Amino acid sequence: ISKDGRLLSVAEIERQLQHIYDNSTEGPEVGVLTSNHRDTWAKDYASLVAGDPQNARTLEDIVTAAFVVCLDTAQPASPLELSKLAFHGGENGEMLGNRWWDKPAQIIICDNAEAAYVGEHSVMDGTPSVTMVDRMLSAIKSPDFDHGNTENQVMKFAPPSLLEWKTTPSIQNAIASARKAADASVGKQDMGMTSTSYGRDAIKTFGFSPDAWAQMVIQLAYHRLVASTSPQKTGRRRNGGTYEAASTRGFLKGRTETIRTVTEESMAWCDSMDDSSTSEEERKRLFKAATKRHGEDAGKAVKAMGVDRHLFGLQKVLKPGEDVPELFKDPLFVRAKTWIVSTSAIFSPHFTRGYGWGQVVPNGFGVAYMTGFPDELKFTVTSQKDQPNAQFVRELEKAAGDLKSLFESQDSSLKSNIATYDTRKVMTKAPVARFDDLPPELCLFIARLSTAQSDHRIQDTVRISNINSRTRNIVINTPDLWRKFSLAGSASSHGLGRHCVHRAGNQPMDLVISLPKPMEQDKIVYGFLNCFKLAAPRIARLDALIGHPSSLDIVKALLSQVELPTLKDITVKYVYEDHEGFDRWILLPSCGANLRTISLIGIQTQPFSQLDLENLTSLYLGAGKHWRWMGMSLATFLPAAKSVQDLYFAGEEGMFHTSLNEDDWDLADSPLTLPALRRVHFVDTAPSFMTSFLHQVNAPLLEEVDMTAPLHGKVNEEGREVFADWIAAVRSIRHDPARALPAHTLKLHEGDVEYDPREMFTFALFLMVAFPNITSLEIEGDFYSILHICGTLADRQSQGTPKVWSSIEKLKVSSVFDQDSDEDYGEFVAHLAGSLQSLKEKRVMNLQELRLSVDQSLRPPKGRVSVEALSKLVGVLILDD
Repeated sequence: ISKDGRLLSVAEIERQLQHIYDNSTEGPEVGVLTSNHRDTWAKDYASLVAGDPQNARTLEDIVTAAFVVCLDTAQPASPLELSKLAFHGGENGEMLGNRWWDKPAQIIICDNAEAAYVGEHSVMDGTPSVTMVDRMLSAIKSPDFDHGNTENQVMKFAPPSLLEWKTTPSIQNAIASARKAADASVGKQDMGMTSTSYGRDAIKTFGFSPDAWAQMVIQLAYHRLVASTSPQKTGRRRNGGTYEAASTRGFLKGRTETIRTVTEESMAWCDSMDDSSTSEEERKRLFKAATKRHGEDAGKAVKAMGVDRHLFGLQKVLKPGEDVPELFKDPLFVRAKTWIVSTSAIFSPHFTRGYGWGQVVPNGFGVAYMTGFPDELKFTVTSQKDQPNAQFVRELEKAAGDLKSLFESQDSSLKSNIATYDTRKVMTKAPVARFDDLPPELCLFIARLSTAQSDHRIQDTVRISNINSRTRNIVINTPDLWRKFSLAGSASSHGLGRHCVHRAGNQPMDLVISLPKPMEQDKIVYGFLNCFKLAAPRIARLDALIGHPSSLDIVKALLSQVELPTLKDITVKYVYEDHEGFDRWILLPSCGANLRTISLIGIQTQPFSQLDLENLTSLYLGAGKHWRWMGMSLATFLPAAKSVQDLYFAGEEGMFHTSLNEDDWDLADSPLTLPALRRVHFVDTAPSFMTSFLHQVNAPLLEEVDMTAPLHGKVNEEGREVFADWIAAVRSIRHDPARALPAHTLKLHEGDVEYDPREMFTFALFLMVAFPNITSLEIEGDFYSILHICGTLADRQSQGTPKVWSSIEKLKVSSVFDQDSDEDYGEFVAHLAGSLQSLKEKRVMNLQELRLSVDQSLRPPKGRVSVEALSKLVGVLILDD
């Protein structure tokens, strides 16, 4: 702040700090005096003041400052080095003199841009310290942060003045003595850090509080540590208790209370974990009892119903010379107040390096932990070097792993799901009280994340808005949070829908209709219709899942009778299996005008002559379980969809068997030209369908074809296996080469299919005649054999076989290894190199780029891979994953 009360801009502050950095010189290490024993420092403080008036002025400037910024020359290379720098000035205390340990807040900036915060506990607790740091860093990162004047507008202030010290011989002796004491203290200090491979999200999937979980990890680790270092090897010998801090900020001037984590329940569970006679189910039962007790004790502590602060207060009201009550002399009381393990948890998303403090007794440990990260728990352990710090850290790692394994065993599917557990599911659980402490920006971020990703659409946003009046005001007054909602066959969804419509203001809305069952009550139908009509003028996207004919009738009526002027994207999926007849249809609103994307699965719509699809860019037609309707779908849509760029044909559980004959098209001329078509996707489509498509459609600008071949063993309408039709397709295209498509990119996905060599050979023939101009080929799984077929066909060119691809410049080969596969990826790569070398010698393909990709979701590939041979065959070799 300038002398006239103006806040300095960022550029002005930077200039001041740069001046300090450039002009600082070595001076007396007065700061090290603040690290000494409080009584000693009090005497040295008085000596400084008495020694020279300049010292008194300097001390006044430091004491009245809000905080201290320490510009360190250190360059910590790891979180552990950075933590030691903050804790005691570095590994050997080299930066101790560049601190003022009395200040409640010190910000340390290192030469390599690492930063740390040091808080002094006597006047500040962890929660307000973290809140201050979070708000400071969040403000700086915000795009709305006011940086003040720009560099060109920086005002000319006098440079910062040096705070000078006048040191007498006695002060110099005091500094030397303080440095010696500090070096001795630092030399005794040890620190260890670790983190787990799972975090908050996984723990919540198991149904436990992350804090209780972490506390039990600490208890089990220390239990095992004591057992391994105790002569009796019993694990029961403890020299004191475990302290966990609980905040009592709900009370005026409230600070903390103690949660006593060691209970009969936690001890019983710890004993069971290394007792081979105890079953897993019993261990789980004991763990649930221990965490339940921990939760109960924590709840009492937060409400100031603990015992420690009460007893502490009684001790402090004793006057000097008064007799000390026998209670405070009792060995059990003394032992219970000896915190061998002192723990606490705070969390900040900015504390990615960890945090910590010192042990509170010489033979104890300080265990700081963080449970707020979704994918890891962090632990920092401090102790003196004569304590088994490294062993304790290893026990923490083992305890965390053993506890995770205990509960993974109850559901093997969790093993694969934990790593990608969706945080939005956590939102559906009751919020913790600490949500009140979150800054408004974070409340809004959580609400936006929930709205964007949650399967429940709007329910989680409503829950967030109901936490307290502050979050309610934030969420309700943010219209874009309410633009996505669901309508189902329940009155509650209709009520939520009305809330969304009113709170979304003028925002375009996304609506999901989910009607897997019939709506049997008239009042439910009435509520559904009213909510839909209320939202209709602003619906931009509509997704409907329909599972019953009566529900289909309701949706049909809505789409045909209610105006949807802003609708751009529509998806309708009909999944009722027993519906036969020609009434499996809907009418597109406004005959499809203004629609950009249409997806229809198992459902029909009005004839193309009634459609206005000039804005349509993407069309998805899925057979669902009813392939008989798909020929009609194509004839209905394509003549009206001249602007479509992406076409998707998905056979799904049915299959595109139906040929497209001229009766289907009801057109005098063929083929039909789709001038804007760029990409076409064939999923589970039969040869007869593809042949008809090639015959009826002309796509001069087609760039990409994406195919998943039909399942092995499926039959067409005549009862023949579908692969029998590939030969007919090849003959048809060779007879009329104009039917071939001009695509340059071909992507082949194997699906869950096994082909015999003859079928694959026939299929490859079809691909080469249907897509002769391919320059980029992507193959997956069993389709790798197409490379061998290319070589075989090259050898038979003189026998009149179709021309082999010779213009392919880019090749991508994707591999998947399932759990039962013994295939060696190294051998596969070596075999691929041999195949490509053979093709190169036969002048098949002209590879400039090769990309290898491995799907490791089932298991990692086995074997040692050498790419030397491949790198000699192509100009660019890319290795994914």
